[in-house]
Amino acid sequence: MPSHASPADMSTVPLSAQELLASLDERSFDLLTHAIDVVIQSQSFARLRLEQALRITAAQSHDLTAQLEALGVIEPGHPEAPRDVIIGMHDRLMFQAVVALNRREAETTTQQQLAA
Repeated sequence: MPSHASPADMSTVPLSAQELLASLDERSFDLLTHAIDVVIQSQSFARLRLEQALRITAAQSHDLTAQLEALGVIEPGHPEAPRDVIIGMHDRLMFQAVVALNRREAETTTQQQLAA
């Protein structure tokens, strides 16, 4: 059975995840948030199911798998194997808010670094 992170555990997204979120364009970020929603609602993860639900290519699902893993939505594992979902339904909205907030913070930091 997957372990579920509590909202307190999600108060800070790791720096590598912040960098990931800041690097995404708007379309990629929207696709990622939709994937998060699909995976959390189903409480199971398989790349083929993600491809079908989002109508995306195998390459896109491969990238999303890595992103979902980096964000702690799914457990690490073999790329083709089903994965346990770490985030529970009760944490979904909190997690998505934290992801969005951390993305904005990372974008602001990147803009400040470029301006310096």
